[in-house]
Amino acid sequence: MADENVPSGQKFYDNLLLLFILGLVIMVVSYTGWGLWEIVNQPSLPK
Repeated sequence: MADENVPSGQKFYDNLLLLFILGLVIMVVSYTGWGLWEIVNQPSLPK
């Protein structure tokens, strides 16, 4: 009876480990992407 008509979104949000891992992945990808973007867009040094 507990699993009857439980939406998949609710199952996702009830899984704390999955939410924790998803939060870490989003943070790592966004900060790594932001850092790489900053490095790529640095002006080159004059010779």
